[in-house]
Amino acid sequence: MERLKDFWSGYACFGLIVGVAIFTITLNFDYTLPEWLPTVIFGISWISVTLICWIIDDMIEKTRAKKRMTGIETNTPNQVLDRIKNALKMKKPSIYEILSYLYILQATKLLSNFEFFDIIGQTFQSNPKFFMLSIYPNIRSKFRKIYGDEGMQVMNKNILEKFCLDEGEQIIYELNGTIRKKVPKKYTIKVLYGTIYVTNYRIVVHGKFVFEIEVAFGGSFRNPKETKIAYISNSTPCYGYAFPIRNLHGLINPSAFNNHNLSYSVKQDENLYSDDCRITIDASKKEDYGEKLFAILDKFQRIN
Repeated sequence: MERLKDFWSGYACFGLIVGVAIFTITLNFDYTLPEWLPTVIFGISWISVTLICWIIDDMIEKTRAKKRMTGIETNTPNQVLDRIKNALKMKKPSIYEILSYLYILQATKLLSNFEFFDIIGQTFQSNPKFFMLSIYPNIRSKFRKIYGDEGMQVMNKNILEKFCLDEGEQIIYELNGTIRKKVPKKYTIKVLYGTIYVTNYRIVVHGKFVFEIEVAFGGSFRNPKETKIAYISNSTPCYGYAFPIRNLHGLINPSAFNNHNLSYSVKQDENLYSDDCRITIDASKKEDYGEKLFAILDKFQRIN
């Protein structure tokens, strides 16, 4: 509404002045003009000048708005990272603000891909819980369109190795697929169509997160936010979603039962009386894991 008021009070007045000036000039011509022509010239001049002023100012305003939104055209990536860290320290961080910084840094090519991956990794480190709940789902879909599946795997693995692995931890196997953790009569966690990394400590997955809590009569309630937050906050901070392999038992070799899904059970914690959960891995390409994945997990079963 303010811009509309400016339109009539400012640009229209200026157009009126120009129109009157042109109208006056046409009346002073020595040769005879049709009586209606000065009026037509006045009307066209007024409308044209008003619209031209409006268009020019609109272009200027859009440029100003873009600069206000980004505020980083002349800043270095380190300065941008400082702004992100400051935003993450706020009691209620601005998702839009942080995403804007990340998107524009990527789009303006101010730094290489791997330097940009470091920015994402450091953003994750600043507030892991908030990052995984609010930032990761957005950048995952956004950057998949930019980098493609292979590029996303490079990005995720680079950030995981550099910012998330514990001392002595290393990735020993990776595959594509879906993983599910089911705690009987409580909840089910799924990460769909993701990349599954098996380390010597745990399994880390990047993909679409789904949380279902079981309710009466065999139904389920998907993605209750407070439960999802509790799950992530109680887990070791991880760029991705972590699944345990410690206290592993009951490993089922899919080839032994002509089954495509490899599954095993673990204790919820080190308490021998705690409930077991069942973890099932379904690879996108069955030949990618089979006996090899079973052999890797079987070693953990023997250790435990």
